[in-house]
Amino acid sequence: MGFAFERWCLKNEILLARMMNFGNVEYNAGAFFNRSTIVNIPGFQIDLMYIRKDHRIIVCEIKYYDSNVPSNVEKEITQKIELFREHNKKFNNYIIHLKKH
Repeated sequence: MGFAFERWCLKNEILLARMMNFGNVEYNAGAFFNRSTIVNIPGFQIDLMYIRKDHRIIVCEIKYYDSNVPSNVEKEITQKIELFREHNKKFNNYIIHLKKH
């Protein structure tokens, strides 16, 4: 169910942007992948990312949530943001907002 929800969110990124109150801001959206081929540098995936023209980045970590399973979403997102900033210096002056769905 988690993968299906993630795919739905990617297909409906315009609707989600409107729901998060920035549908009128110009942006690029999609999943972000960084597959490292270097052993000591981990690869990572950001489920849905909006890079806005107003120098803001919205990071959405999309999870199917089962209340019986503990989640480390906060830690996972923080690690992904650190890796993203490390590998994409041109976005260091952007403000990053996190969205958990």
